[in-house]
Amino acid sequence: MNIIILKTNTYFGNNKQLFDAMEMLGHNFTGFVALGKLEGDIAEVDGHNFYSIEYIHRLKYDLALIDRDIDVAKNFIPLLMHLNVPLHKVRTYYWLLQQIMINKYENIADPVIQETLAYWKNHELTVFNQHLEGLGETLDEVFIDEEIDLPYINFETIEGKQRRMYYPRNGSGQIQGADGKKYVRDILREQIPTSPHLYVKGTHTVEEGDVLIDAGVCEGNFSLRYADIVSKIYLFEPEKKWFEPLYYSFKDCWDKVEFIPKFVSESTRGGSGVGRRCKYSLRQ
Repeated sequence: MNIIILKTNTYFGNNKQLFDAMEMLGHNFTGFVALGKLEGDIAEVDGHNFYSIEYIHRLKYDLALIDRDIDVAKNFIPLLMHLNVPLHKVRTYYWLLQQIMINKYENIADPVIQETLAYWKNHELTVFNQHLEGLGETLDEVFIDEEIDLPYINFETIEGKQRRMYYPRNGSGQIQGADGKKYVRDILREQIPTSPHLYVKGTHTVEEGDVLIDAGVCEGNFSLRYADIVSKIYLFEPEKKWFEPLYYSFKDCWDKVEFIPKFVSESTRGGSGVGRRCKYSLRQ
């Protein structure tokens, strides 16, 4: 099978895991296609071809994998439809992991595993899989802070207070349009009780005076919820696009915030990094 990767930005990054997965499954890599702007029809990055989106019809491929999860990938479906790209050939890059997992576990009798494999027959792999199926979505309206020209939503803390939570100027793929307005979709979906991505559950809670370590901050929705009650917050976030938004989101409590613009670990084994997307609460 010939595969192209649809890049949502022109940042090349480290794609070794993608290449390893394609090799493991016996697929061929045809090239990258930029869903954003690209100077000219074809560029070359680290020995791999990088095509403009208008060039896609000249490529021979069996599957096109968008390099983001399904929620972000949905934003690019109108563009692909406009270009008459066959949607039955479009998946997210999680499809590769999904196929590896199916091959590994299809003969395992565990009913929980088989439930997930059955779900995957008609669904993309996500963090949540079938565990949040059927839930309604939430939409938080996006506003613009004209003084600093940054988008934000009004975000409610654990104490019911309203804080502004800021985003990069380009929205970072999380800001979507609907009915003439802009929204952030399902900002706390991962933190409802049935979610397998839940950080606070049972006795694992964040209490008054705790020290909070947010390893992989992104927009900061976890730490911002507890900003008024904890004594100290350590924010780990290596992606530069979040630096300015995070500063303004935590500006009024910056005296208790330690911002660390790095990964927690140099290792990427076992997920997206050791501690890369984990949240910790420490007590004195």
